Parts: sequence; structure tokens; C-alpha cells
Amino acid sequence: MVASASWKVLEPTAVAVLHTRFAGAATAQVAANLLGRAVERAHALAFVNVASHIPGLAGRLGTLLWVLADRWVRVTRTEWSFRCD
Repeated sequence: MVASASWKVLEPTAVAVLHTRFAGAATAQVAANLLGRAVERAHALAFVNVASHIPGLAGRLGTLLWVLADRWVRVTRTEWSFRCD
């Protein structure tokens, strides 16, 4: 599933990008993790939006299984396996 994101500025603001030596590695890692979770949440909401517009249970269920297989199943020419991350 491919998704894109955009930002809309509501008010003028100033942003400073701090080096990890200044801000501390832990702070930067927390921010990176929060941003990663926000991106995952945006992808999940995009999927819910798409799935809600698919008519019928069979189509929605098929789409759900397709997304789950894309995320958790690895297929090669000789085998398939589940990822357990």
C-alpha cells in the first residue's frame, strides 16, 4: 500500500533542528520512535478509509487478507513463511 502525507501550516512558526550531541541521543530516539508510530498510524487510517469504500464483505475481507499477507508472509519460489517480528 502506497500512501503520501502532507503538512498544512496554520500559523507561522520557527523550527530548530538540534544535533543529537546537543539534544541528547535519548531525546532524538524518542522523537524518532514517536514519528515512526505516527506514520504507522497514518498508514492504518489510510487502510481503514480505503476498506470502508470497498463494497461487500467479500471484497473487504479479501483486501484485509491481502494487506496482512503483505505484512506478515514472505513468499519465495520454493516456500512461504510467516514473519514473527
